Amino acid sequence: MNLIDRFANFNKLTNEHPLIKFIFALIAIVISFVTESILVYLVIFLIMTLLLIFKAKIPVIDYIKYTFISKYFLVITLMALLFQIVEQPTYCLWSLSLCEQKIGITYSSLILVINLFFKALASVSCIYFLVLTTPISDIIFSFKILKCPNIAIEKMLYIYRFVFIISNNAKQICESQKARGSPDGLMNFLNSINYFFSNLFLFSIKRFKDFICSYKLKSTSKQFANFEKNYTVCKKNIIYFVLLEFLIISIFIIIHFL
Repeated sequence: MNLIDRFANFNKLTNEHPLIKFIFALIAIVISFVTESILVYLVIFLIMTLLLIFKAKIPVIDYIKYTFISKYFLVITLMALLFQIVEQPTYCLWSLSLCEQKIGITYSSLILVINLFFKALASVSCIYFLVLTTPISDIIFSFKILKCPNIAIEKMLYIYRFVFIISNNAKQICESQKARGSPDGLMNFLNSINYFFSNLFLFSIKRFKDFICSYKLKSTSKQFANFEKNYTVCKKNIIYFVLLEFLIISIFIIIHFL
């Protein structure tokens, strides 16, 4: 069992009804997509973080680690939006000449990047709240209650399964390369990277074929079986979720309509 599944199956909110957590996270995600206020983003991020740490009892170090992993890829993406080709360097906050072109940071690009960063921060915290407190079987159960098509549920299960398959294969290949020693020289280093991705691709294709074979043999209905658990509905938690959602919606309404 990987670390995310372990947190999802063994936390203080695991037995809470998944539909309540799903709707709570979904409303917060929708608000973070609609609004353009950094204050709303920070409130959503703070609420989700406090719920995960103090209510679900997710370890702080692990939560910070997952947050920094997602923000690492986010920063790389935002760098492409931060630097723009400009025609009038006088309107730039910073610029440099490169191949007879002026590349710089403008005020509009800086505001855009800051806004997208906090928007992603709030949205990812909502997803982390759902993923780290709800097992995948309970998320599937919520999708079935909401009448989501079976083909969409199956695709989501495939993606969820093969994210961890690919990560495990990558870890095994890295360990085997480390056992052979670090490569000497630039060409050997590039060849090792080439072998890494080619072997990772081949291993993933093989595991995918094995998975499809076993799925066809075991499943006669062509659908994944899902067993409903006995969920607890804690009125105290429901009151917490309703009040926190009301706080987010109130701040959103005050900023945009008042």
